[in-house]
Amino acid sequence: MASKTPVKIGGTGRNTAPEDAPKILQAALNLPIQVVSGYKGTADMRLAAESGELAGGCWQWESIKATWRKGLDSGDVVVVLQVASKPLPDIPKAPLAIDLAKTEDARKLIQVGIQDQGAITRLYALPPGTPKERVQVLRKAFVDTIRDPEFVAEAKKSRLEIDLTTGEELEKIVQNLFGLDSHLLARLKEALK
Repeated sequence: MASKTPVKIGGTGRNTAPEDAPKILQAALNLPIQVVSGYKGTADMRLAAESGELAGGCWQWESIKATWRKGLDSGDVVVVLQVASKPLPDIPKAPLAIDLAKTEDARKLIQVGIQDQGAITRLYALPPGTPKERVQVLRKAFVDTIRDPEFVAEAKKSRLEIDLTTGEELEKIVQNLFGLDSHLLARLKEALK
């Protein structure tokens, strides 16, 4: 936050989380970030950071801890900020970005532009007009599967992390996006240019 020069963060192109999240953080928290766009993926950004071309990147913790394990263990890689909605147990010392926001608009930008966006990235959807009873049956079956002890055990064996967002929670997130204040929508669009 106190850097006199812009901190170079890798990006993978417009409308991708590794690029959009730093732009939103820059707008919401007034961070001295320079997004360097055009990397093919997080592996290329990781190599650029290891060579000193970048200071780092902003992408899923599950991916970082799997692909950058050596750097994390040696201390060469340090997580300085979390954009999650709640602290991740693996990185308790890294503050939540939303807690650093000084205004309600800044908090809302982080929530809508990063946290809510992350929650709806891998969702399952049904076509319009699906009977409500069928939606409820499918939602319940999905949640029951995700919480099934055999499924959970198999996921752990495969090192899969499951963070369930229910259909009801997703529905609220989407409704919130459609009800976004025009002033905040304009700020979000400006941040993502």
